[in-house]
Amino acid sequence: MKRLFFCTMTSVLISAGALHAQSMKVVYQEQLKMPDMTAELGDDPAIAAAVAAQLGKMNTAKTMALYYNNGASLYEELKSLSDAQQGFENSSTVQIRYMGGGGCRYKDLKKKESISQEYIMDKSFLITEPLQSEWQLSAGEKKVGKYMCKKAVNSNSVTAWYCPDIPVGDGPGLYHGLPGLILEIEEPSNTIVMQSIEFTDTVKDKIRPPKTGKKANRDEFNRLRTQKMEEQGLQKGNGISIIKM
Repeated sequence: MKRLFFCTMTSVLISAGALHAQSMKVVYQEQLKMPDMTAELGDDPAIAAAVAAQLGKMNTAKTMALYYNNGASLYEELKSLSDAQQGFENSSTVQIRYMGGGGCRYKDLKKKESISQEYIMDKSFLITEPLQSEWQLSAGEKKVGKYMCKKAVNSNSVTAWYCPDIPVGDGPGLYHGLPGLILEIEEPSNTIVMQSIEFTDTVKDKIRPPKTGKKANRDEFNRLRTQKMEEQGLQKGNGISIIKM
């Protein structure tokens, strides 16, 4: 009996130490959902076949990392993708373009402020804005990896799955503000799913706000991005266009 009690207590202590750690690295996979391109394709079967072939070659997944330490975090891509992987595909029949990717997001949960480095084409911008979150908790539950998660939704049709056993109110991108680490996000055009969690103090030096880019507020950035997308013939909302050659 004593031996069993010792083993059980050891397990509890190890688990509690990990779940209450103030420093961690969380790896996520972001998967872009390809939009319905029927309107752009028309009735030409040759164009439809060419687009289907090109979409099949596109790598629309990115591996991202959230570095968190004591109320501050940095979310960035683990490795850069080539133009083809980012969604620039060409053939003699069609050209497919996708505008997006790159940059990073720094969050200070204590100050409730974020600094994002985001790109329009090859130009970087720094966007400082207050952190805001409006979640409605739901009764839904599911496992993400080995972690049991609960459901929350917001007014932008985004669903979050968070783990109350990891009491960190952070998550991928600018998502935050739930009573547990967000392990999965379901957006209308994107999904973000946790791949691994490492509780470690080695991430502290990586968590710094970005410095490179033209300063802009969110409204200014969105207006400029919309303008550039229209100039490139890209669809608002998903940033994908098909150019018939």
